[in-house]
Amino acid sequence: VESESSLHQAVQDLIQLIFDRGMAVRALTEQHLNLERMPIESISKRQLNEGYAILQELQSLLQETAEKRSTQMLTVRLADATNRFYNKIPHV
Repeated sequence: VESESSLHQAVQDLIQLIFDRGMAVRALTEQHLNLERMPIESISKRQLNEGYAILQELQSLLQETAEKRSTQMLTVRLADATNRFYNKIPHV
């Protein structure tokens, strides 16, 4: 049973983007990463810090006022940041 979300549509879209398994696999494959040989234990503290910085960037993008952003540009910037996050912190 699905219930109606009370989250802002931009937040819902971001969550769907972050948890899109297919996009994650495509982004990592495009970076020539072997998903079979990259266990979670191999993620370094530097990667975690860089991933956290990207998440903060995503948060800032979502908090921008409507007049400072266009929907199309926001979508591009969110997709770019999400791809960079997946590149730093791969998960499938």
